[in-house]
Amino acid sequence: MNFKEPLLTNVRSDALEAEVEISVLFPPEFEGETLPLIINLHGGGDDRRSLAGSKPMYDDLMISGDLPRAVVASFSAGLSFYTGGYEAFIVDEYPAFLNREFGVSLRPEDTAITGVSMGGFGSLKVAFKYPERFGAVAALEPGVLPHTTYQSELNADNWWSKGAIEEGAWGEPVDEEQWRADNPANIALENAERIRDSGISIYLECGDEDLLNLHWGTEFLHRILWDQQIPHEYRLVRWADHLGPSIPERLLDAHSFLAKGLTGGRLASRDIVLTDAEAAYAADFVNGVEPDDSAAPVYDPLSDRAPAVLQAMFAPSLSSAGELIAASPKFKRFE
Repeated sequence: MNFKEPLLTNVRSDALEAEVEISVLFPPEFEGETLPLIINLHGGGDDRRSLAGSKPMYDDLMISGDLPRAVVASFSAGLSFYTGGYEAFIVDEYPAFLNREFGVSLRPEDTAITGVSMGGFGSLKVAFKYPERFGAVAALEPGVLPHTTYQSELNADNWWSKGAIEEGAWGEPVDEEQWRADNPANIALENAERIRDSGISIYLECGDEDLLNLHWGTEFLHRILWDQQIPHEYRLVRWADHLGPSIPERLLDAHSFLAKGLTGGRLASRDIVLTDAEAAYAADFVNGVEPDDSAAPVYDPLSDRAPAVLQAMFAPSLSSAGELIAASPKFKRFE
């Protein structure tokens, strides 16, 4: 087959009891090697073709090395908000198909999920329910509301979701129990320990001028993750609306995060052996000795050795403050 073009075909899903229209992108010069998988969930009003249109972006990112070589896959889901059988399709059926047909890795650390708007909601919902299955999730302007209980009355938060959108996903009348079971904020509260223990890399972002006011829900979810001590990256993007010209740059930022999540995350270890000069520099700092500005710099504060040197510089204070830091409900160090 022609791996240079997007693959558009159908896959049978037992979970959905239907044929699912899928799209798959392969990296440049793909030869069937085992690669990571990025599942890209489309937003409301889009379908599998939105991924096909993103092929130039993915090709450029992989050619430049800004994103690891990976197979990127999407599918058409209507306005489902990825409820019901879509979870099993995303977590089990679709990756298994891509593994059989194209050899993609099924290892959690090689599997990422991302999406915009409705796709951001679906990405968070699935990743938080099955955190052991994914290494990274990046949700852009996710369709989340700032509530953990269903709001039946129309308000400034939910005006965009009332009627056909909610009823299409959660029934008419809305099944409030299922709505809560699918709400990323509720899932994060219920699964906090599993999410923390999984080590999944989490990225949230939204524009501060989002037409649908989704920055309210994204901020709310960020605070829940913060209070549950779940590590994540959160961005409130100034002057950015829901869709529009800010999206290309925001997509690049999100995929830069996914690249880090798929390649180990932390950029520099604190657990390295210092040189004699670095150790002496740290000891002088501890003892209040002014550095000799006429001498060559001992270390580069932007280098991969800088975190280890800084740790040594603050070692005595850190040791005495360790118990306080560990006991703090909002500033706990993650081991």
